[in-house]
Amino acid sequence: MKNKTIKWIGLGVVCVSVLLIIVFLIAGKNNIDMKDYITIQYMGANGYATADCQINREKLYVDMAGDEKDLEQLKLYKDISESIKVSIDNPNMLSNGDKVFVKLEYSEELVKNAKIKLGSKQFSIKAKGINEGQNIDIFSMIEVTFAGISPQAYAVVQNNWQDSYLSTLSFSVDKSTGIMKDDVITVYCDANIETLGKHGFITDKTEQKYKADKLSTYVTDSSDIDKNKLDLLKTMCKEAIVDMTKDTTFRMMYKATGNMDYLYKPNNEYAENVSVTGAQFLSRKNSAEGLNNNFLYILCEADIVNGEESSKVYFGFEFTQLYKTFDGEIHIDTDNYKKDYICSTQYDDMYKRCVESKSDMYDVKDC
Repeated sequence: MKNKTIKWIGLGVVCVSVLLIIVFLIAGKNNIDMKDYITIQYMGANGYATADCQINREKLYVDMAGDEKDLEQLKLYKDISESIKVSIDNPNMLSNGDKVFVKLEYSEELVKNAKIKLGSKQFSIKAKGINEGQNIDIFSMIEVTFAGISPQAYAVVQNNWQDSYLSTLSFSVDKSTGIMKDDVITVYCDANIETLGKHGFITDKTEQKYKADKLSTYVTDSSDIDKNKLDLLKTMCKEAIVDMTKDTTFRMMYKATGNMDYLYKPNNEYAENVSVTGAQFLSRKNSAEGLNNNFLYILCEADIVNGEESSKVYFGFEFTQLYKTFDGEIHIDTDNYKKDYICSTQYDDMYKRCVESKSDMYDVKDC
């Protein structure tokens, strides 16, 4: 009798155990932990990372469906897996160890009809695996060039980064034109520290100062013009008078007088008694007036002879925009001086057209 009782008790325990297993399996199938189906991806550097999340909808559907055969029930599972939405409440400026708050959106009615539970609609996941990022000096591959001449120089910023992201960055300056020698300008990266961090780059600055200490400057005083250079210009001007006058395709007396009668006379012109009578430097009084910053006029005279006729002609050769390089070298453009000159048989006419006409806007000094 005792053995029979034990046998029945044992059988009861087995039955209960089997029943509990069946209940557990059914409950396990109907209770879905959505954390198992959500993948969070991090982009950017630690402290600046952004998070995005995705649902493994295929796995979710397969686990809900199990060995279910009922087509209507399977359709419910499919509708749930395809319609559920997931988002992150705090997707920006994330560090390893931060709590990432995940929010689910789904149809309560669908879930109820499917007889499943998806758990809480809000939960947190601990952030991990975020890259530490790459420390850079953003300006190490930025080239700033000052072009032009003070006080009308300008800044050019060149991005020399080869990285696919860094090479797209743009930079701006607080003063791009009207730069004077020794001005200090600030160059700004148009992306801030947070934006750079989101792309995986760590930097402690997005602006840097540059000094325009190697700019050339326009000459403002005649004393800056080297005597040897000035003597060379005088020689060039005298030679130019001789060369241009003896050119048979050119009539110097016509240019000096505007009288067309000279065009109908035989051209045997030549210059003699060529001399330099002076040199005058003009410096702009006000930077807002006048197109040129300075002028240098080499004043000459010569006897222009044609057959038995001889006339005194006065010349003003113009050189302009003289400048001094940062190491003190004076630069004078001589490309067009054979074109940029005025001549007349009247000295006052030549001098007025060259110098006096500009005296309201320019200070005039002898060289």
